[in-house]
Amino acid sequence: MTTLEARVLSNPLRVQIFGAITTGAVTTTELSKRLSASLATISYHAGVLCNAGCIRLVDDCGGSGADLLYEVG
Repeated sequence: MTTLEARVLSNPLRVQIFGAITTGAVTTTELSKRLSASLATISYHAGVLCNAGCIRLVDDCGGSGADLLYEVG
């Protein structure tokens, strides 16, 4: 694990997002429901995880921010 990954995963919500995605690809809407967090909050933290290389965007599912599909990778 790199220093960047450790810093990114020091946020409890990001750890929850990462954990939810380890079981398979999940949309931002599904993450919002599972983790009881707003769509904006999930989108922000998923973006941070994605930029750090902890997860990756699989599909934009039509371009809506609510339907971004992420997986570990």
